[in-house]
Amino acid sequence: MIARRGIALLIVLATLVVSVAAAAITARAISLHKATSEQLNVAIALGSLLPACDEVAIDWLDTRSKLASLPATAPKPVFTVLDDEWTWDSLGYSIKMNAYDQLGMVPWSMLDDARFRAFVPSEERDSIGQALDAEAIPGLDAWWMVADGWCVFPAELDTESETSALGSLVATHNPMPLDRRAPAAINLNTAPWPIVEAALRISGRSGIERIRSARSKGELAPVPALDGGSASDPDGIVLVSTSPTWSIRTDIRAGRVHRAWWSVYTHTERSWRLVQRLAIPE
Repeated sequence: MIARRGIALLIVLATLVVSVAAAAITARAISLHKATSEQLNVAIALGSLLPACDEVAIDWLDTRSKLASLPATAPKPVFTVLDDEWTWDSLGYSIKMNAYDQLGMVPWSMLDDARFRAFVPSEERDSIGQALDAEAIPGLDAWWMVADGWCVFPAELDTESETSALGSLVATHNPMPLDRRAPAAINLNTAPWPIVEAALRISGRSGIERIRSARSKGELAPVPALDGGSASDPDGIVLVSTSPTWSIRTDIRAGRVHRAWWSVYTHTERSWRLVQRLAIPE
């Protein structure tokens, strides 16, 4: 009888242990589902902040891009648009936005030009060439598909990094993708100095020291005239002092949830227009 009671007690204890374990697993599953749902809600909320970020971007483009100038030592044409952090309902938020001048990079249409090839690593250049040969519309999404271990989208903290991703080296929208015969343009006030030197040589212009001096002071250097006062440019290159096309990387964080987008804006007759937006892969 005692033995039977002992066995029954063991069965009850075993059942209790299994029940407690099952309850713990169930509670963990519910907690995980709740956390996942909360993350999903936060991710949706992050996306809802994009229209406000567009307003910030357009305000910067309207007021600051026309004055954009970098020292000759700057390795890439990047500017900080917004770097903000706050807490709401016990959750930490942050928004970081960096702007990249499309006219401060190597134009996609001139990757095969020997005078610009040296600015882009050969492996990346060849892969981009394959995408262009396939008549894909130039864009970092198309180039990301053919990437083989190299970085396509600039990093979130790119203004603090010495390395350059493809998206800060090669312009996808200079000239605009649907107008392959249009001339490429180089912004003398934002492009890395080796690109400025090459562009001046190609266009037969002087005044390089005046440009360097103006950029060192954060001022805009005007485009020097060609010999003889001509305003036209040979070899399909146009030199400019301000840019009508910019890319902006936007990073939004809420707690541990992070979303990032790459947006391209261009200036039409009277206003700025969003022409491309890509979700940046994690």
